[in-house]
Amino acid sequence: MARSRNARRKKHTYTTEQEPTPTENSMLSLDDVTTQIMGAFEPVTSNNRSPTLLENPRVVCADITEPGIPCFLYLSPTPGQADMVIIDYLLSVMWTIREAPTALQQPIPGHERELYFRIGEVPGGKGLGMVATRAIKAGELIHAERPVVISRPELYTTSSLSPVGDKEYYDMALSGLSPQALESFLALHNAFPNEGPIDPMSGILNTNSFDTSLKIGDGDDNLEKLAGCYPTLSRANHDCSPSANFHFSQKTFCGQFFATRDILEGEEITVTYTDYLMSHKERNRVLKKTYGFICTCRTCSLPPALVKESDMRRRDIDTMLKDAAEDTLRYPQPTELELRQLVRWAEQEGLWMTRGMILYHGSLILSVTDCLNVGFEWLKETRKVFRMLLGEDSLKLEHVDSLGRKMAQKLASNGVLCHWPTTALEGG
Repeated sequence: MARSRNARRKKHTYTTEQEPTPTENSMLSLDDVTTQIMGAFEPVTSNNRSPTLLENPRVVCADITEPGIPCFLYLSPTPGQADMVIIDYLLSVMWTIREAPTALQQPIPGHERELYFRIGEVPGGKGLGMVATRAIKAGELIHAERPVVISRPELYTTSSLSPVGDKEYYDMALSGLSPQALESFLALHNAFPNEGPIDPMSGILNTNSFDTSLKIGDGDDNLEKLAGCYPTLSRANHDCSPSANFHFSQKTFCGQFFATRDILEGEEITVTYTDYLMSHKERNRVLKKTYGFICTCRTCSLPPALVKESDMRRRDIDTMLKDAAEDTLRYPQPTELELRQLVRWAEQEGLWMTRGMILYHGSLILSVTDCLNVGFEWLKETRKVFRMLLGEDSLKLEHVDSLGRKMAQKLASNGVLCHWPTTALEGG
């Protein structure tokens, strides 16, 4: 696939065209939040608009006069060092402080083993990429690492000197990082080097960010998507039928790649930069506009008639998933036969995480329209996919396990013998 050197998927755009807003979890007005939070601090330093509020962990106000009080939170498992910076509103930062330090003390999954890949030049004019150095089985953890920069997409400064980005603001955020962390971030590709006044940090974030969900508020469901940059994971190239699935672990504060299928030694490890359920034309429009390249992956290189068939399959899958997410009880619902066809299409397209989502929503639908026992079996298949592609500590897997146990209890109360798997050996 032809692409600009090391361009990453772009889920967010950092510009000054949006007004910053405080987190939606707050039931107070912005002024109330500001007053209450700031009243709880005795700043370590009093640098007018940018005081340091805490030293352990270090929290610096980007600009105390801005709505929501954007801050820089510096974190590391090593005391006195800053391996990452989180750029977010103060209220959200306080929630992160509650959760992140414990997660950072957990070992990084797979950190003691040898790497199964190398970063090097790949064919097709794609520049650097991630290449397997041995055969990798579907479901294997390829790599895990912590982000170096995490930022809320809509955050920016209102500097009158720049209509797009504020270099001083971004320099300030990066200045608190350790030299090693700063070097690893600046080494990432910037697909926007000549886009007027866009600051390099903003360009790197746009080029290399993955959706990274942080817990903001009580309850496991209170997750908000921020953009995270990863020194190694962000090197992976795009494919419309990717061989790796990205997942951010709340429990270890790590981004992780899991193999979606068997990967051969010497084969490139790829992820997706776009919504791969869009049509071929829509995907390439986004890729061209965002990264300046047209995808020539195997899916995009099919003859026109087969591209049309691929588009149809992806469109129908997308329609079903969107309808199911909106209302599981809507009618008419797809039959089990129709759902199985969608599962086969996802397999044909090489969309293995999407296959899991079809199984999940199919389970909910069939539990209502067919019988609970059928839905239960579909949910067991969902668990296998989520465990393979999201890992053992995934919140989605926890949700499926909770739902599965409830289904098992309900079935047992109706005299149906069943068992919910809890280990790989049990089929989960």
